[in-house]
Amino acid sequence: DKYSQLIDCKISDDINSINNQYGWVLSDSSRRKVNTSILSYESDRTGNLLNAYDGNTLSSKTIKIECVVTDAASVNGLVLTDIASIIDFRDSANQVITDRDSSKNNLSYPDGTNLSNYRGDSSNPTDLTRTNYFYKGQEDDDDFDKLVVEVEEPQQFDLKLIKHITNLNVTKNSNPDAVTYNRKNYNYEALRNNTATSGTDTYQATKKVSPVEVKKGDIIEYTIDVYNEGDISGFAQEITENIPEGLQFLYTNKTTEADIYAENGLTDAEKFALYSNNVFYKWKMYDAQGNETTNVANAKTLKTNYLSKENSQQGQYGEGAYATNNSNLLLAYNRDTMREGPHSHKVVVYLKVATNVTGQPITNLAHITDDADENGRPVDDRDSKTDVGPGVSDEKGSTVGDYDDDEDYDDVILKKFDLALRKYITKIDNDVITSRIPRFTLNKDANGNYIYEHDKTPLLVETSDIVEYTIRVYNEGDVNGYAKLIKDDIPEGLQFIPQAENTTNQTYRWVMLDANGNVTNDVTKAVSVQTDYLSREQGEIRKNANHLNENPNLIRAFNAASQINESNPDHKEVVIAFKVVAPGTTKSIITNTAEIKDDENENGEDVDDVDSTPNNNNPNEDDQDVEHIKLQYFDLALRKFITDINGTEVNTRIPQFVIDSNGKYVYNHSKDPLDVCTNQVVTYTIRVYNEGTMDGYANLVKDDLPDGLEFLPENSTNTAYEWEM
Repeated sequence: DKYSQLIDCKISDDINSINNQYGWVLSDSSRRKVNTSILSYESDRTGNLLNAYDGNTLSSKTIKIECVVTDAASVNGLVLTDIASIIDFRDSANQVITDRDSSKNNLSYPDGTNLSNYRGDSSNPTDLTRTNYFYKGQEDDDDFDKLVVEVEEPQQFDLKLIKHITNLNVTKNSNPDAVTYNRKNYNYEALRNNTATSGTDTYQATKKVSPVEVKKGDIIEYTIDVYNEGDISGFAQEITENIPEGLQFLYTNKTTEADIYAENGLTDAEKFALYSNNVFYKWKMYDAQGNETTNVANAKTLKTNYLSKENSQQGQYGEGAYATNNSNLLLAYNRDTMREGPHSHKVVVYLKVATNVTGQPITNLAHITDDADENGRPVDDRDSKTDVGPGVSDEKGSTVGDYDDDEDYDDVILKKFDLALRKYITKIDNDVITSRIPRFTLNKDANGNYIYEHDKTPLLVETSDIVEYTIRVYNEGDVNGYAKLIKDDIPEGLQFIPQAENTTNQTYRWVMLDANGNVTNDVTKAVSVQTDYLSREQGEIRKNANHLNENPNLIRAFNAASQINESNPDHKEVVIAFKVVAPGTTKSIITNTAEIKDDENENGEDVDDVDSTPNNNNPNEDDQDVEHIKLQYFDLALRKFITDINGTEVNTRIPQFVIDSNGKYVYNHSKDPLDVCTNQVVTYTIRVYNEGTMDGYANLVKDDLPDGLEFLPENSTNTAYEWEM
C-alpha cells in the first residue's frame, strides 16, 4: 500500500489494532509504503485460497488498512491519494505464477508532488468525480482511492468573566434568587451568529456613570459569572479579586456555619457574609507581596479555587446540554444546542464598606488568574492572559485602561451624610414667637448649602427676659443618622439657666462646659453648653421606655425627588433657654451660635458629613447657625459728610450702614480731606440715624465752626434748614 505524504499509516504495538490484525509492516524508511502477507499461502493455506472462477462465483478476500490524516494536511481542497497493489502471486501449491493481464510489482508510483493528480489507468477520464464510471488502476492488480481535505477551524479556549453587584446586606433568610441590582446585560447574539468571538456586557459602560450608592457598614454582594465562549470545555481554576481602599473583606477562622452563627455581636448580614466568604466560596486573603495572610488590615487581594477542577463535585450536574459529571466544568459553547447562551458558573464575594469618604467611586476588580481544559491541563485563552491584571496591556489587543474579557469590575459610591442646623427664637418670656420658623428651599447659596428662609432681624428684649431658642437639625443627605451632640455658646449678655432652675433645659439634657471643655456646675465659668438629647443612645432609651416601634431621634434621609413638606427633609429639634443679663445700656446685638458637635449614622458609628466638620466653628458650614437679640433702648447716631463744593456735587462720601461680625453698627464712608480753594462754598450734610429700639427726635443739632470756615447766614441752604448762630 502506497499513500500520500500527508497520510500516515498507524503502526503500533497494540495487537488489537486493525493494522496489526492484518499484518501490515513498514517497507521503507519514509513511512510511505507498507506490505502485508496476511493473504499468503504461509499465513493460512486453506483460509486464504482464492478459488478459480467457475462462471458463477467470483472468489474474493478482504483486508483492511487504517491511516490517519496528519496535521500537515492543512489546506482546504487538498487531494490525498492512497494506492494498493498485489506485488506477489502464487498458485494453490504456493508456486510462482504469472497473471494473465498483470505483472507483479510493476506499479508506476508517482512521486509526492503529483500524487494528488494520480488517476490510475491512462484511459480513465481526468474528471474523477463521476459516480457512474468504473475507474481502473494501471492494471487490474492495483487500485486507488482519494480523500479531499476539509480543514476544520482549530478549537479555541475562551472564558469570559462578568462582575456585577447583585445585593446589599444579604442574610441567610434572604431569597437566594432575589437580585436587587440588575447590573449585567450579557448579549451573546454576535457570538451565536459567529460574527464575533465574544459576547458583550452592554451594561458595563453604565457602571462608571451609575455606581451603586452605599453607606458605611453596608455589605456588598458581588457576583462573578464565568462563561465558556470557546470550543474547548474547561475550568476557571483560580479567580482573583482585589480589595480597594474603602472596602473590607469579612474574614473568620471559623470553619463551620454553626460556629459562625454562634458568634455574638454580629449582624445577620455579617454572619452570612463570613460563612459565604470563608467556608462556602473558599476565598483566601493575600498581602501586597502575594503572601497568604489572615490579617484583614494587610489583605490586598483575594483568591478562590471554588470553580476549579479539583473542587468539582462528582455526580450528574445540570440537564440537557449542560449535564456533566464535573460540577465546575464549563462546557464548550455549542451554537446549535445552547440556545440560552454559553454555559456559565458563578462565584460570590462579600465586602464591607469601611470608609466615610463620599463623592468618589470605589472600583472593585476581579479576573481569572488560572484556567485549565477539562483534563486539568494548562490552556491558552484565545483573547486574554491569566497572568496579566486588569487595565494592563496583555499583548492580545488590550491597552492600558482596557479590560479583557476575563476581567471585569463594578463601582460603588458612598451616599452622602449631611446634617444641617437651624436656630431660631420661639419664645421671649411668655410671648410665643412663630414668625421665625425656617422654611427649606431647594435653592443653594454660594457655599453650595440649601437655603432656609427665616427672619434673622434681631428681636428686642429687656434685661431679665427669658429667651427660648429652638435648634432644629435637618437631614439633607442620603443616609439616615443622628445628631449625637449639639453645642451652644454662651455669649456676653446671656446666662444659661441651670437644669435645676429651668425645666426646658432639664428636659433637653443641657450641661455646662468651662473654657477647657469640662463639665461644670458653676454658671460663672460656663462658656458653652451641650446636649446628647438627639443621640442614638438617648433615642433608644426613650424608645424602650415608651414602647415605640423605632428610635424617635433617627433623622431619615432626604428624598429630593419627593415633594418638600414638613417631614421631607426630616428633622428633629431641641430647645434651650437663656436669661438676658446685659444692662439696658448695651447697644450691641447679642448673637447666640449653635453647632452640631458630633454626629453618627443609624448604627451609631462615626460618619463624615459631606460639607461640614462638627465642632469647628465655621460660619460658612451648614451645621451651625446664629440668632440675634437686641435690648430696647433710645439711641440716635449722627454722620456728617460733604455733598457739594462750590456747586459741584460730591456723592462719594455718603455713609453705608452695616453690622459687623461682633454685632456692632458700623458706618462706612470716607473721611479723607477734600481739596478746596479760598472763598469756595462747601455744603455739609448731617444725617441722624435711629439705632435704638424706641422712636424719637433729634431735637437740636449743633455744628462747630473751626478756624478757616465762615457761616453764611444769608445762604438759601442755611435758611432752609433754619441754622442760627
